[in-house]
Amino acid sequence: MKEKMSDNTVCTCYPAYNKREHFPLLVQNTSRGVVCFNHQQHQRHQQHQQHQQHQQQQGQQQRAARRDENHNVATPPSGLLVCCSITGSFSLRAGFNFFWGGGGEVRGNGIFVLSISKRLIAYLCYIGLRILEGLTPSAPGRHASSFHAEDVWMDVEASSTELPGKFHESHVRLQELEKNQTALWEALGHASASINTLLTKVGDMESDVEAVKTSLSSGAGGQLSALPKDVHDLQESVATFGSTLQDVQSSIKLVKKDHESLTGQVKNQHQALEHVKEDLVVLHNETRVSVIDDVSASDVGSAVTALRQQMVQLNSAVATINTTVAHDGTQATQSLQNMVEASSAAVGNLTSRVSSVEAACARMSAHNLPARVTNLSTAMAQLQATADQQQATLANLTQTVDMVKGVERKIEGSQVQLASSVSELKQQLHKT
Repeated sequence: MKEKMSDNTVCTCYPAYNKREHFPLLVQNTSRGVVCFNHQQHQRHQQHQQHQQHQQQQGQQQRAARRDENHNVATPPSGLLVCCSITGSFSLRAGFNFFWGGGGEVRGNGIFVLSISKRLIAYLCYIGLRILEGLTPSAPGRHASSFHAEDVWMDVEASSTELPGKFHESHVRLQELEKNQTALWEALGHASASINTLLTKVGDMESDVEAVKTSLSSGAGGQLSALPKDVHDLQESVATFGSTLQDVQSSIKLVKKDHESLTGQVKNQHQALEHVKEDLVVLHNETRVSVIDDVSASDVGSAVTALRQQMVQLNSAVATINTTVAHDGTQATQSLQNMVEASSAAVGNLTSRVSSVEAACARMSAHNLPARVTNLSTAMAQLQATADQQQATLANLTQTVDMVKGVERKIEGSQVQLASSVSELKQQLHKT
């Protein structure tokens, strides 16, 4: 079967492994489709299963035939030595292959596999000896239980046929475990090299930071410590200059208002003077043209005198207005000039402070700081990216280690099941 699967998924072409919850087979997506890494083992396992089924059928037929026969002498079955020799040779061969992996090198799990092989061989030898002791005709009383022993032996022979398959599965699992362990060691080597590179970069960054600290404390430390004070003084000067400009603007507005009011008063007085002149012309014409008989010369003189007094008052008022306008204009001009001078002084002070700050900044930038400090943010970003990559690699390694641990637990479970089946077989032999 070939199905579309993602990388590193469980192969569905090997249902025996999936049903028995053994080590999952890995598949790989290629241009030709999904390829199973253990396709040859899969074919061999199918052939072996077919052979086992055929042997079981033959064993059942032979058992039925032997039960029909009534032998007088309880002799060991003809296939005893053959089965023992086949089982022993296959057990030894499978044990050596299971331990050495077909000439390869097993890393880390050699002692565990050797102990398992020794226990299996010991169990098989013990079972064979017990069967031979139970089936050997040493006394006449043993004749009655020969058929039962033969049945037990048939059961043992039928159950022993499963051992090659289990050895084959263990061998396949050991090969997969060796491949996974080799890949794990390679990944650990890459991770170790990356960690060493990362540690080297961190050391370089620490040396650069120490160099920056040394340069700042030795050369530009005093200037940097005085820079906040200079900036504070500059801020105060700017604030003072701004308040002075606001005062000047308000004073200029007041002067403009006073000037406008004085201009309006002058216009009003000028209009009043024009009206007086018109009245004088009219009065002169009336006194010159009209002749009033009942008006005496004294009345005319008094009228002229009153008119002259009004003219004097008008002239004095105009003079007062001119004096007031001149005085107010002089005061406004003087205050404006004072404000302009204060503004010029404040601007000069501000310019000098700005120039001093620029000089301090220039002196600070003139120091020979390490060139790599300018790329500090870039280096930190690269360091963060490298750390993220290492974290992802460690996560993948953790998943692989968990998978290997799961395989080991499953192998231990299968060994426990095998030991329990052997113990049950021993108990049955003791009962017989």
